[in-house]
Amino acid sequence: MADKSKKENSQKNPLTEVFGEPIDVYSTEQAIEDGVLFDAGQLFGRKIVLTSNLLATLKKEAVVSALIIGFSKTMKFSRPDLAVFTINNEKIYVDDNGETITLMLSEDY
Repeated sequence: MADKSKKENSQKNPLTEVFGEPIDVYSTEQAIEDGVLFDAGQLFGRKIVLTSNLLATLKKEAVVSALIIGFSKTMKFSRPDLAVFTINNEKIYVDDNGETITLMLSEDY
């Protein structure tokens, strides 16, 4: 029965319909362990992660601004989505996959 629900969920994903099942999956936890992502904790029960590149590129004040703006943008999403905004001439992407909110620079996307 678990296989059936997995199949039903994957059929709802338009990317899976186009490209098929993924060959491999790189989890958020693996990326945090590898140092690619930084676990910024939780906000309103949502996991927040930042790319290491974003942390290395932006000053502390800009990172705080990115967190505030990024989270406020996700509050307007009715479903998992992606938004882009600019801080200090840097494009910041905020991706909300329904479980984790990720903030990254354009080269990280």
